[in-house]
Amino acid sequence: MNDDERGQLKAKIEATIAGLKKRLPAMKEEAKPVPPDNAVGRLSRMDAIREKGVRDKTLRDAQEKLQMLEQRLSHAESADFGTCGNRHVRLSFACSNEHIEEGCRRLDGWLRSLT
Repeated sequence: MNDDERGQLKAKIEATIAGLKKRLPAMKEEAKPVPPDNAVGRLSRMDAIREKGVRDKTLRDAQEKLQMLEQRLSHAESADFGTCGNRHVRLSFACSNEHIEEGCRRLDGWLRSLT
């Protein structure tokens, strides 16, 4: 990754962070508990509780995304940022067991070829 690409990526991360920070106060307000007097009946109260659960999840997701982006941004200035695997191996476990097993087989074969 060259300096221009790094700068563009950093600007995009910063813009996303700014957008999240701008939306978070409204999301926190929407996630506040629903007062009992705002419900007309049992069903509308249940709908309000269900909607609150969705809003809570949305708020948590946004907060986690903000934290992750701020961490990434702090690493953007390091020499290793964006080197596309230079000097390290990246393993993802966010896939099926079959893909993980296949990846391990390939890695094993590659490591054996080095000796």
